[in-house]
Amino acid sequence: MSWNDDKFNQEDENQQYEKVPYGTYEVAVIKLETTTSKSSGKDMVTCWFKILTGDHKDRIIFMNQVVEKAFQRKILDEVLKKLVDDLPIAIKYENPRELYVLIMDIFEAISGRLEYALEFSKDAKGYDTFKIKECFDAK
Repeated sequence: MSWNDDKFNQEDENQQYEKVPYGTYEVAVIKLETTTSKSSGKDMVTCWFKILTGDHKDRIIFMNQVVEKAFQRKILDEVLKKLVDDLPIAIKYENPRELYVLIMDIFEAISGRLEYALEFSKDAKGYDTFKIKECFDAK
C-alpha cells in the first residue's frame, strides 16, 4: 500500500481515533504536560498512556483533565500521586506556573523508568476514569 492509497489512509485514521476499550492495561506515560482546553480555553493537564502489551499494544489512552475547580484538581491529584507513588515528589501547587513545574518534574522522574497497571473505565455519569492500580520499574 502507498501513502496515497485510500484503504491505507482509512485504516490509519480508524486506528488513531477509535477509542481503546475499557479495561486494565500495562502502560507507560509518553506525554504529560499542561495545556489549554481547545473547547473551553481553561487550564488542563494531558497525559498519554501507551499500552505496552496485549491486543491493543502501542495504542494510546488519552487523559485530559481540566483543573479549574477543586473536584477537577482532586481527580488530577489522585492520578499524579499514583504516578510518583514511591518517589519523593509532593503533589502541591497553588497556581498554573507551579502546576507546570510539578508536571515537568513528574514526567522527568518517571519517563522511561516506570510503568503502570492502569484501569481505564467510566463512572456512573459516563465520564472516563483513570486509576493506577500498580506501579513497577520499566522493562
